[in-house]
Amino acid sequence: MLLCTTRRKPGAAISMLMATLWLAGCGGPPQTPLPRELVVTRAQPSVLQVVSAYTFTLSAPAAVSLRLNEDQEPLLKTEFEVARASGAVEVAVPFAAFCWGRVASEPDRWIEASEARRTLVVEDLPCATGTAFSIDDRGTLMTNAHVIAPLDASALHNPNLIAACIDNDVAAIVQALAEELGQGPDEAATASLSEQFVPWLCERYSFLGNRLAEARLTTRLRPGWLSTQRPGILPRAVEAEWKADTIPCEVIACGEVYPGKDVALLRAPSLASKLISLPLGDSDHVMSGTAVHAMGFPAAAVIPGVDSEAARFRVIAHDGILDQRLPTTAGWEAFHMTANINHGDSGGPVIDGNGDVVAINVAGNNDAAAQTLAVPIGIGKELMASVDVVASRNPATEQWYDGFRYFAAAHYESALDAFTIVDRYQRGGILLPHNRGSQATAMMEQCTRAIEEGRDTTPWTATAMRWWPPLRTTFLDMSLWSKIGLCGLLLGALGAMLRGLGWLVAKITGR
Repeated sequence: MLLCTTRRKPGAAISMLMATLWLAGCGGPPQTPLPRELVVTRAQPSVLQVVSAYTFTLSAPAAVSLRLNEDQEPLLKTEFEVARASGAVEVAVPFAAFCWGRVASEPDRWIEASEARRTLVVEDLPCATGTAFSIDDRGTLMTNAHVIAPLDASALHNPNLIAACIDNDVAAIVQALAEELGQGPDEAATASLSEQFVPWLCERYSFLGNRLAEARLTTRLRPGWLSTQRPGILPRAVEAEWKADTIPCEVIACGEVYPGKDVALLRAPSLASKLISLPLGDSDHVMSGTAVHAMGFPAAAVIPGVDSEAARFRVIAHDGILDQRLPTTAGWEAFHMTANINHGDSGGPVIDGNGDVVAINVAGNNDAAAQTLAVPIGIGKELMASVDVVASRNPATEQWYDGFRYFAAAHYESALDAFTIVDRYQRGGILLPHNRGSQATAMMEQCTRAIEEGRDTTPWTATAMRWWPPLRTTFLDMSLWSKIGLCGLLLGALGAMLRGLGWLVAKITGR
Protein backbone atom coordinates (compact mmCIF):
# COMPACT_ATOMS: atom_id res chain seq x y z
CA MET A 1 0.00 0.00 0.00
CA LEU A 2 1.40 3.36 -1.04
CA LEU A 3 0.98 6.09 1.59
CA CYS A 4 0.79 9.72 0.61
CA THR A 5 2.79 11.81 3.08
CA THR A 6 2.10 15.24 1.57
CA ARG A 7 -0.97 17.38 2.15
CA ARG A 8 -2.87 18.13 -1.07
CA LYS A 9 -5.12 21.11 -1.64
CA PRO A 10 -8.83 20.46 -2.28
CA GLY A 11 -8.45 21.75 -5.87
CA ALA A 12 -5.73 19.21 -6.59
CA ALA A 13 -7.88 16.41 -5.14
CA ILE A 14 -10.78 17.43 -7.39
CA SER A 15 -8.45 17.50 -10.39
CA MET A 16 -7.18 14.04 -9.54
CA LEU A 17 -10.75 12.76 -9.18
CA MET A 18 -11.72 14.19 -12.57
CA ALA A 19 -8.62 12.67 -14.17
CA THR A 20 -9.47 9.31 -12.64
CA LEU A 21 -13.00 9.50 -14.06
CA TRP A 22 -11.57 10.44 -17.44
CA LEU A 23 -9.19 7.49 -17.50
CA ALA A 24 -11.94 5.19 -16.25
CA GLY A 25 -13.93 5.66 -19.42
CA CYS A 26 -15.26 9.20 -19.76
CA GLY A 27 -12.37 10.60 -21.77
CA GLY A 28 -12.76 8.64 -24.96
CA PRO A 29 -13.64 5.33 -26.55
CA PRO A 30 -11.49 2.23 -26.00
CA GLN A 31 -9.08 1.42 -28.83
CA THR A 32 -10.66 -1.93 -29.60
CA PRO A 33 -9.82 -3.42 -33.04
CA LEU A 34 -12.89 -3.60 -35.25
CA PRO A 35 -14.02 -6.89 -36.79
CA ARG A 36 -14.35 -7.01 -40.58
CA GLU A 37 -18.10 -6.41 -40.65
CA LEU A 38 -17.77 -3.23 -38.60
CA VAL A 39 -14.91 -1.95 -40.78
CA VAL A 40 -17.15 -2.28 -43.84
CA THR A 41 -20.23 -0.84 -42.11
CA ARG A 42 -18.24 2.11 -40.78
CA ALA A 43 -17.02 2.98 -44.28
CA GLN A 44 -20.40 2.74 -46.05
CA PRO A 45 -21.72 6.27 -45.27
CA SER A 46 -18.55 7.76 -46.76
CA VAL A 47 -19.32 6.28 -50.19
CA LEU A 48 -21.79 8.15 -52.40
CA GLN A 49 -23.11 7.71 -55.90
CA VAL A 50 -22.18 10.26 -58.56
CA VAL A 51 -24.52 11.04 -61.46
CA SER A 52 -22.83 12.85 -64.36
CA ALA A 53 -24.93 14.91 -66.75
CA TYR A 54 -23.60 15.83 -70.19
CA THR A 55 -24.37 18.26 -72.98
CA PHE A 56 -24.38 16.49 -76.34
CA THR A 57 -24.04 17.88 -79.85
CA LEU A 58 -25.50 15.70 -82.60
CA SER A 59 -25.83 15.79 -86.36
CA ALA A 60 -29.52 15.29 -87.21
CA PRO A 61 -31.61 15.10 -90.41
CA ALA A 62 -32.98 18.50 -91.34
CA ALA A 63 -36.41 16.96 -91.98
CA VAL A 64 -38.26 13.65 -91.70
CA SER A 65 -41.40 13.32 -93.81
CA LEU A 66 -43.64 10.88 -95.66
CA ARG A 67 -42.02 9.30 -98.68
CA LEU A 68 -43.56 10.61 -101.92
CA ASN A 69 -44.22 9.00 -105.29
CA GLU A 70 -43.48 10.47 -108.71
CA ASP A 71 -46.62 12.59 -108.50
CA GLN A 72 -45.37 14.06 -105.19
CA GLU A 73 -48.09 12.34 -103.22
CA PRO A 74 -47.47 10.16 -100.14
CA LEU A 75 -46.94 6.52 -101.02
CA LEU A 76 -49.18 5.67 -98.09
CA LYS A 77 -52.13 7.32 -99.81
CA THR A 78 -51.80 5.03 -102.85
CA GLU A 79 -51.23 2.01 -100.61
CA PHE A 80 -54.34 2.84 -98.61
CA GLU A 81 -56.51 3.13 -101.70
CA VAL A 82 -55.23 -0.19 -103.08
CA ALA A 83 -55.73 -1.96 -99.73
CA ARG A 84 -59.27 -0.64 -99.39
CA ALA A 85 -60.17 -1.57 -103.00
CA SER A 86 -58.89 -5.12 -102.50
CA GLY A 87 -60.74 -5.53 -99.23
CA ALA A 88 -57.49 -5.92 -97.24
CA VAL A 89 -58.58 -2.97 -95.11
CA GLU A 90 -62.08 -2.50 -93.79
CA VAL A 91 -63.97 0.58 -94.86
CA ALA A 92 -64.30 1.71 -91.24
CA VAL A 93 -60.50 1.93 -90.75
CA PRO A 94 -59.44 5.62 -90.86
CA PHE A 95 -56.66 6.68 -93.19
CA ALA A 96 -54.45 7.93 -90.31
CA ALA A 97 -54.77 4.68 -88.35
CA PHE A 98 -53.77 2.70 -91.45
CA CYS A 99 -50.76 4.93 -92.02
CA TRP A 100 -49.48 4.85 -88.46
CA GLY A 101 -49.58 1.05 -88.46
CA ARG A 102 -47.40 0.98 -91.59
CA VAL A 103 -45.01 3.68 -90.33
CA ALA A 104 -44.48 1.84 -87.05
CA SER A 105 -43.76 -1.50 -88.73
CA GLU A 106 -41.86 -0.43 -91.89
CA PRO A 107 -40.52 3.11 -91.43
CA ASP A 108 -37.84 2.83 -94.11
CA ARG A 109 -40.50 2.10 -96.75
CA TRP A 110 -42.96 4.86 -95.93
CA ILE A 111 -40.91 7.76 -94.54
CA GLU A 112 -37.60 9.36 -95.44
CA ALA A 113 -34.97 11.57 -93.84
CA SER A 114 -33.55 14.44 -95.86
CA GLU A 115 -29.89 14.46 -96.84
CA ALA A 116 -29.59 17.98 -95.48
CA ARG A 117 -28.34 18.06 -91.89
CA ARG A 118 -28.78 20.26 -88.84
CA THR A 119 -27.09 20.48 -85.48
CA LEU A 120 -28.99 19.29 -82.41
CA VAL A 121 -27.83 20.26 -78.90
CA VAL A 122 -29.14 18.26 -75.92
CA GLU A 123 -28.26 19.91 -72.63
CA ASP A 124 -27.76 18.47 -69.16
CA LEU A 125 -28.74 14.83 -69.79
CA PRO A 126 -27.90 12.59 -66.78
CA CYS A 127 -26.59 9.37 -68.27
CA ALA A 128 -23.51 8.11 -66.40
CA THR A 129 -23.01 6.97 -62.81
CA GLY A 130 -19.96 6.27 -60.69
CA THR A 131 -18.80 6.31 -57.08
CA ALA A 132 -17.01 8.87 -54.90
CA PHE A 133 -15.92 8.98 -51.26
CA SER A 134 -15.49 11.79 -48.74
CA ILE A 135 -11.96 12.74 -47.65
CA ASP A 136 -12.13 15.96 -45.59
CA ASP A 137 -14.29 18.34 -43.56
CA ARG A 138 -14.92 20.72 -46.47
CA GLY A 139 -17.19 18.45 -48.51
CA THR A 140 -14.41 17.19 -50.79
CA LEU A 141 -14.77 13.78 -52.43
CA MET A 142 -12.42 11.66 -54.51
CA THR A 143 -13.43 9.70 -57.61
CA ASN A 144 -12.07 8.66 -61.00
CA ALA A 145 -11.39 11.20 -63.72
CA HIS A 146 -13.31 9.05 -66.18
CA VAL A 147 -16.48 9.32 -64.08
CA ILE A 148 -16.72 13.01 -65.03
CA ALA A 149 -14.71 13.05 -68.28
CA PRO A 150 -16.33 13.46 -71.73
CA LEU A 151 -17.74 10.13 -72.95
CA ASP A 152 -15.56 8.17 -75.36
CA ALA A 153 -16.60 6.62 -78.67
CA SER A 154 -17.59 3.28 -77.16
CA ALA A 155 -19.97 4.95 -74.70
CA LEU A 156 -21.48 7.13 -77.43
CA HIS A 157 -22.23 4.02 -79.49
CA ASN A 158 -24.82 3.03 -76.87
CA PRO A 159 -28.23 3.02 -78.65
CA ASN A 160 -29.93 3.78 -75.34
CA LEU A 161 -27.99 7.04 -75.13
CA ILE A 162 -28.92 8.10 -78.67
CA ALA A 163 -32.57 7.28 -77.97
CA ALA A 164 -32.48 9.38 -74.79
CA CYS A 165 -30.86 12.31 -76.62
CA ILE A 166 -33.45 12.41 -79.39
CA ASP A 167 -36.57 11.89 -77.26
CA ASN A 168 -37.78 15.45 -77.77
CA ASP A 169 -36.83 15.34 -81.44
CA VAL A 170 -38.83 12.14 -81.93
CA ALA A 171 -41.86 13.80 -80.37
CA ALA A 172 -41.51 16.76 -82.76
CA ILE A 173 -41.17 14.43 -85.78
CA VAL A 174 -44.24 12.42 -84.75
CA GLN A 175 -46.17 15.69 -84.38
CA ALA A 176 -45.10 16.82 -87.87
CA LEU A 177 -46.16 13.48 -89.37
CA ALA A 178 -49.47 13.73 -87.51
CA GLU A 179 -50.11 17.07 -89.20
CA GLU A 180 -49.42 15.48 -92.60
CA LEU A 181 -51.69 12.53 -91.88
CA GLY A 182 -54.40 14.57 -90.18
CA GLN A 183 -54.28 12.63 -86.91
CA GLY A 184 -51.74 11.40 -84.39
CA PRO A 185 -51.06 7.72 -83.54
CA ASP A 186 -53.47 5.89 -81.27
CA GLU A 187 -52.31 4.10 -78.11
CA ALA A 188 -51.43 0.84 -79.88
CA ALA A 189 -49.47 2.61 -82.63
CA THR A 190 -47.63 4.77 -80.09
CA ALA A 191 -46.49 1.66 -78.23
CA SER A 192 -45.27 -0.03 -81.43
CA LEU A 193 -43.31 3.03 -82.65
CA SER A 194 -40.47 2.24 -80.24
CA GLU A 195 -39.89 -1.18 -81.85
CA GLN A 196 -39.03 -0.12 -85.43
CA PHE A 197 -39.59 3.61 -85.90
CA VAL A 198 -37.38 4.93 -83.09
CA PRO A 199 -34.41 2.61 -83.89
CA TRP A 200 -34.73 3.65 -87.55
CA LEU A 201 -34.48 7.30 -86.53
CA CYS A 202 -31.54 6.64 -84.18
CA GLU A 203 -29.49 5.33 -87.09
CA ARG A 204 -29.83 8.72 -88.80
CA TYR A 205 -28.30 10.68 -85.90
CA SER A 206 -24.62 10.84 -85.02
CA PHE A 207 -22.66 12.42 -82.18
CA LEU A 208 -20.42 15.39 -82.93
CA GLY A 209 -19.19 15.84 -79.37
CA ASN A 210 -20.05 16.03 -75.68
CA ARG A 211 -18.92 17.75 -72.50
CA LEU A 212 -19.67 17.43 -68.80
CA ALA A 213 -22.54 19.69 -67.84
CA GLU A 214 -22.64 18.84 -64.14
CA ALA A 215 -21.73 16.16 -61.63
CA ARG A 216 -24.14 15.60 -58.75
CA LEU A 217 -24.37 13.34 -55.69
CA THR A 218 -27.50 11.27 -55.17
CA THR A 219 -29.10 12.04 -51.83
CA ARG A 220 -32.52 10.39 -51.68
CA LEU A 221 -34.19 7.53 -53.50
CA ARG A 222 -37.05 8.49 -55.78
CA PRO A 223 -39.10 5.66 -57.39
CA GLY A 224 -38.96 5.65 -61.18
CA TRP A 225 -35.45 7.08 -61.41
CA LEU A 226 -33.99 4.17 -63.32
CA SER A 227 -35.44 3.18 -66.66
CA THR A 228 -35.83 -0.52 -67.39
CA GLN A 229 -35.82 0.23 -71.11
CA ARG A 230 -32.65 2.29 -70.95
CA PRO A 231 -30.40 0.99 -68.17
CA GLY A 232 -28.24 3.67 -66.59
CA ILE A 233 -30.10 6.58 -68.21
CA LEU A 234 -32.67 8.64 -66.37
CA PRO A 235 -35.99 8.67 -68.22
CA ARG A 236 -37.36 12.01 -69.43
CA ALA A 237 -40.30 11.62 -67.07
CA VAL A 238 -38.09 12.48 -64.10
CA GLU A 239 -35.61 14.77 -65.85
CA ALA A 240 -37.15 17.83 -64.26
CA GLU A 241 -37.19 16.19 -60.82
CA TRP A 242 -33.81 14.49 -60.50
CA LYS A 243 -31.97 17.63 -59.39
CA ALA A 244 -34.28 17.96 -56.40
CA ASP A 245 -32.76 14.78 -54.96
CA THR A 246 -29.14 15.42 -55.91
CA ILE A 247 -26.44 17.80 -54.70
CA PRO A 248 -24.28 19.71 -57.22
CA CYS A 249 -20.52 19.21 -57.09
CA GLU A 250 -17.73 21.49 -58.19
CA VAL A 251 -14.85 19.79 -60.01
CA ILE A 252 -11.79 21.18 -58.24
CA ALA A 253 -9.12 18.93 -59.79
CA CYS A 254 -9.03 16.25 -62.47
CA GLY A 255 -6.31 13.91 -63.69
CA GLU A 256 -6.28 11.90 -66.90
CA VAL A 257 -8.52 9.02 -67.88
CA TYR A 258 -6.94 5.57 -67.46
CA PRO A 259 -4.22 4.61 -68.36
CA GLY A 260 -3.47 8.11 -67.10
CA LYS A 261 -3.61 8.97 -63.41
CA ASP A 262 -7.36 8.46 -63.26
CA VAL A 263 -8.29 10.52 -60.18
CA ALA A 264 -10.51 13.57 -59.70
CA LEU A 265 -11.67 15.70 -56.78
CA LEU A 266 -15.21 17.01 -56.34
CA ARG A 267 -16.56 19.36 -53.70
CA ALA A 268 -20.06 19.74 -52.27
CA PRO A 269 -19.80 22.50 -49.61
CA SER A 270 -23.42 22.05 -48.54
CA LEU A 271 -22.55 18.56 -47.27
CA ALA A 272 -19.37 19.57 -45.43
CA SER A 273 -20.86 19.04 -41.96
CA LYS A 274 -22.75 15.86 -42.93
CA LEU A 275 -20.28 13.66 -44.79
CA ILE A 276 -18.26 10.97 -43.01
CA SER A 277 -14.70 11.18 -44.34
CA LEU A 278 -12.48 8.13 -44.77
CA PRO A 279 -8.89 7.97 -43.47
CA LEU A 280 -6.29 7.72 -46.23
CA GLY A 281 -3.64 5.02 -45.90
CA ASP A 282 -0.12 4.67 -47.32
CA SER A 283 -0.17 2.79 -50.62
CA ASP A 284 3.63 2.84 -50.84
CA HIS A 285 3.85 0.33 -48.00
CA VAL A 286 0.98 -1.98 -48.95
CA MET A 287 2.20 -5.58 -49.07
CA SER A 288 1.28 -7.95 -51.88
CA GLY A 289 -1.61 -10.12 -50.71
CA THR A 290 -3.21 -7.47 -48.50
CA ALA A 291 -6.90 -8.24 -47.95
CA VAL A 292 -9.15 -5.39 -49.06
CA HIS A 293 -12.76 -4.39 -49.61
CA ALA A 294 -13.54 -2.54 -52.85
CA MET A 295 -16.71 -0.47 -52.36
CA GLY A 296 -19.09 1.13 -54.81
CA PHE A 297 -22.49 1.22 -56.54
CA PRO A 298 -22.27 -1.49 -59.22
CA ALA A 299 -25.21 -1.61 -61.61
CA ALA A 300 -24.23 -5.15 -62.54
CA ALA A 301 -24.97 -6.32 -58.99
CA VAL A 302 -28.68 -5.73 -59.57
CA ILE A 303 -30.55 -8.59 -61.25
CA PRO A 304 -33.32 -7.23 -63.53
CA GLY A 305 -36.73 -8.58 -62.61
CA VAL A 306 -35.50 -9.87 -59.27
CA ASP A 307 -34.03 -6.93 -57.34
CA SER A 308 -35.97 -3.70 -57.03
CA GLU A 309 -34.51 -0.46 -58.32
CA ALA A 310 -33.81 0.53 -54.70
CA ALA A 311 -31.03 -2.08 -54.77
CA ARG A 312 -29.04 0.20 -57.05
CA PHE A 313 -28.68 2.68 -54.17
CA ARG A 314 -26.92 0.32 -51.76
CA VAL A 315 -23.17 0.43 -51.28
CA ILE A 316 -21.69 -3.00 -52.01
CA ALA A 317 -18.30 -4.27 -50.82
CA HIS A 318 -16.32 -6.68 -53.00
CA ASP A 319 -13.67 -8.66 -51.12
CA GLY A 320 -10.29 -9.52 -52.60
CA ILE A 321 -6.58 -8.90 -52.28
CA LEU A 322 -4.18 -6.34 -53.68
CA ASP A 323 -1.58 -8.27 -55.58
CA GLN A 324 1.18 -7.15 -57.91
CA ARG A 325 1.83 -3.59 -59.04
CA LEU A 326 1.41 -3.45 -62.81
CA PRO A 327 3.22 -0.74 -64.83
CA THR A 328 1.02 1.33 -67.14
CA THR A 329 1.89 2.95 -70.44
CA ALA A 330 1.53 6.34 -68.71
CA GLY A 331 4.52 5.63 -66.48
CA TRP A 332 2.92 4.77 -63.14
CA GLU A 333 2.02 1.48 -61.46
CA ALA A 334 -1.53 0.29 -60.80
CA PHE A 335 -2.55 -2.33 -58.26
CA HIS A 336 -3.77 -5.65 -59.61
CA MET A 337 -6.80 -6.61 -57.48
CA THR A 338 -8.91 -9.75 -57.26
CA ALA A 339 -12.03 -7.90 -55.99
CA ASN A 340 -14.57 -8.22 -58.81
CA ILE A 341 -15.66 -4.63 -59.47
CA ASN A 342 -18.23 -3.67 -62.11
CA HIS A 343 -19.61 -0.68 -63.99
CA GLY A 344 -20.68 1.92 -61.42
CA ASP A 345 -17.92 0.96 -58.94
CA SER A 346 -15.48 3.33 -60.66
CA GLY A 347 -14.09 5.86 -58.19
CA GLY A 348 -15.02 3.83 -55.11
CA PRO A 349 -12.56 3.36 -52.23
CA VAL A 350 -10.50 0.22 -51.69
CA ILE A 351 -10.05 -0.10 -47.91
CA ASP A 352 -7.78 -2.39 -45.93
CA GLY A 353 -8.54 -4.24 -42.70
CA ASN A 354 -8.16 -1.04 -40.67
CA GLY A 355 -10.62 0.86 -42.84
CA ASP A 356 -7.94 3.05 -44.44
CA VAL A 357 -8.23 3.84 -48.15
CA VAL A 358 -5.23 2.32 -49.94
CA ALA A 359 -6.51 2.50 -53.54
CA ILE A 360 -9.36 3.59 -55.82
CA ASN A 361 -11.38 1.33 -58.15
CA VAL A 362 -10.56 2.15 -61.76
CA ALA A 363 -10.97 -0.69 -64.28
CA GLY A 364 -12.25 -4.23 -64.66
CA ASN A 365 -11.71 -6.95 -67.23
CA ASN A 366 -14.95 -8.06 -68.85
CA ASP A 367 -13.25 -11.18 -70.21
CA ALA A 368 -11.75 -12.33 -66.92
CA ALA A 369 -13.56 -12.26 -63.59
CA ALA A 370 -11.72 -10.95 -60.52
CA GLN A 371 -8.98 -9.39 -62.63
CA THR A 372 -9.28 -5.70 -61.88
CA LEU A 373 -7.10 -2.64 -61.39
CA ALA A 374 -6.97 0.08 -58.76
CA VAL A 375 -5.17 3.42 -58.53
CA PRO A 376 -2.88 3.67 -55.46
CA ILE A 377 -4.13 6.28 -53.01
CA GLY A 378 -0.69 7.90 -53.21
CA ILE A 379 -1.64 9.21 -56.64
CA GLY A 380 -4.83 10.63 -55.17
CA LYS A 381 -2.75 12.38 -52.51
CA GLU A 382 -0.59 13.93 -55.24
CA LEU A 383 -3.69 15.49 -56.78
CA MET A 384 -4.86 16.64 -53.34
CA ALA A 385 -1.54 18.36 -52.71
CA SER A 386 -1.74 20.17 -56.07
CA VAL A 387 -4.90 22.00 -54.92
CA ASP A 388 -4.09 22.22 -51.19
CA VAL A 389 -6.65 19.65 -50.04
CA VAL A 390 -5.78 17.99 -46.73
CA ALA A 391 -7.49 14.90 -45.33
CA SER A 392 -9.45 15.87 -42.21
CA ARG A 393 -12.49 15.04 -40.09
CA ASN A 394 -15.55 17.04 -39.18
CA PRO A 395 -17.37 16.54 -35.84
CA ALA A 396 -19.80 14.06 -37.43
CA THR A 397 -16.89 11.89 -38.55
CA GLU A 398 -15.27 12.00 -35.12
CA GLN A 399 -18.51 10.90 -33.45
CA TRP A 400 -19.08 8.19 -36.10
CA TYR A 401 -15.67 6.64 -35.49
CA ASP A 402 -15.98 6.97 -31.71
CA GLY A 403 -19.35 5.25 -31.91
CA PHE A 404 -17.87 2.22 -33.64
CA ARG A 405 -15.05 1.92 -31.10
CA TYR A 406 -17.61 2.00 -28.31
CA PHE A 407 -19.75 -0.51 -30.18
CA ALA A 408 -16.84 -2.92 -30.67
CA ALA A 409 -16.17 -2.78 -26.91
CA ALA A 410 -19.88 -3.44 -26.14
CA HIS A 411 -20.24 0.05 -24.63
CA TYR A 412 -23.61 0.39 -26.30
CA GLU A 413 -24.91 3.34 -24.25
CA SER A 414 -21.87 5.43 -25.20
CA ALA A 415 -22.14 4.24 -28.80
CA LEU A 416 -25.82 5.22 -28.88
CA ASP A 417 -24.93 8.72 -27.71
CA ALA A 418 -22.31 9.06 -30.47
CA PHE A 419 -24.60 7.76 -33.23
CA THR A 420 -27.42 10.02 -32.03
CA ILE A 421 -25.14 13.02 -32.50
CA VAL A 422 -24.22 11.81 -36.01
CA ASP A 423 -27.92 11.45 -36.76
CA ARG A 424 -28.41 15.10 -35.87
CA TYR A 425 -25.66 16.14 -38.28
CA GLN A 426 -26.78 13.92 -41.15
CA ARG A 427 -30.54 14.26 -40.93
CA GLY A 428 -31.72 15.36 -44.37
CA GLY A 429 -29.68 15.64 -47.53
CA ILE A 430 -27.84 12.30 -47.38
CA LEU A 431 -28.72 9.08 -49.18
CA LEU A 432 -30.53 6.89 -46.70
CA PRO A 433 -29.25 3.28 -46.61
CA HIS A 434 -32.68 1.85 -45.77
CA ASN A 435 -34.76 4.83 -46.92
CA ARG A 436 -36.15 5.29 -43.42
CA GLY A 437 -33.73 7.48 -41.49
CA SER A 438 -30.28 9.02 -41.40
CA GLN A 439 -27.15 6.97 -41.99
CA ALA A 440 -26.75 6.48 -38.24
CA THR A 441 -30.26 5.08 -37.80
CA ALA A 442 -29.32 1.44 -38.33
CA MET A 443 -26.50 1.64 -35.76
CA MET A 444 -28.78 3.38 -33.25
CA GLU A 445 -31.21 0.50 -33.62
CA GLN A 446 -28.40 -2.01 -33.05
CA CYS A 447 -27.33 -0.22 -29.87
CA THR A 448 -30.88 0.03 -28.54
CA ARG A 449 -31.46 -3.68 -29.13
CA ALA A 450 -28.22 -4.62 -27.36
CA ILE A 451 -29.10 -2.44 -24.35
CA GLU A 452 -32.59 -3.94 -24.12
CA GLU A 453 -31.08 -7.44 -24.22
CA GLY A 454 -28.73 -6.61 -21.34
CA ARG A 455 -25.51 -6.86 -23.34
CA ASP A 456 -24.27 -3.35 -22.52
CA THR A 457 -20.95 -3.08 -20.63
CA THR A 458 -20.62 0.71 -20.55
CA PRO A 459 -18.61 1.73 -17.40
CA TRP A 460 -20.57 3.55 -14.72
CA THR A 461 -18.29 6.54 -15.07
CA ALA A 462 -19.19 6.92 -18.74
CA THR A 463 -22.89 6.52 -17.90
CA ALA A 464 -22.61 9.25 -15.28
CA MET A 465 -21.02 11.57 -17.85
CA ARG A 466 -23.49 10.92 -20.71
CA TRP A 467 -24.54 14.55 -20.61
CA TRP A 468 -21.12 15.75 -21.76
CA PRO A 469 -20.97 14.67 -25.48
CA PRO A 470 -24.36 16.16 -26.47
CA LEU A 471 -23.64 19.30 -24.43
CA ARG A 472 -20.27 19.73 -26.18
CA THR A 473 -21.85 19.17 -29.60
CA THR A 474 -24.62 21.68 -28.88
CA PHE A 475 -22.02 24.26 -27.90
CA LEU A 476 -19.97 23.65 -31.07
CA ASP A 477 -23.09 24.02 -33.21
CA MET A 478 -23.86 27.48 -31.79
CA SER A 479 -23.09 30.66 -33.68
CA LEU A 480 -20.12 32.75 -32.57
CA TRP A 481 -22.28 35.35 -30.82
CA SER A 482 -24.27 32.65 -29.05
CA LYS A 483 -21.02 31.10 -27.78
CA ILE A 484 -19.81 34.49 -26.54
CA GLY A 485 -23.14 35.13 -24.80
CA LEU A 486 -23.17 31.69 -23.17
CA CYS A 487 -19.57 32.10 -21.98
CA GLY A 488 -20.52 35.47 -20.46
CA LEU A 489 -23.42 33.90 -18.61
CA LEU A 490 -21.26 31.05 -17.33
CA LEU A 491 -18.53 33.42 -16.17
CA GLY A 492 -21.15 35.55 -14.40
CA ALA A 493 -22.61 32.47 -12.72
CA LEU A 494 -19.14 31.29 -11.71
CA GLY A 495 -18.34 34.72 -10.25
CA ALA A 496 -21.56 34.72 -8.25
CA MET A 497 -20.86 31.20 -7.02
CA LEU A 498 -17.34 32.17 -5.92
CA ARG A 499 -18.66 35.23 -4.11
CA GLY A 500 -21.23 33.09 -2.34
CA LEU A 501 -18.55 30.57 -1.42
CA GLY A 502 -16.37 33.39 -0.06
CA TRP A 503 -19.24 34.67 2.02
CA LEU A 504 -19.88 31.18 3.40
CA VAL A 505 -16.21 30.69 4.29
CA ALA A 506 -16.16 34.08 6.02
CA LYS A 507 -19.22 33.13 8.04
CA ILE A 508 -17.71 29.82 9.11
CA THR A 509 -14.30 31.20 10.03
CA GLY A 510 -15.66 34.41 11.51
CA ARG A 511 -13.51 36.60 9.29
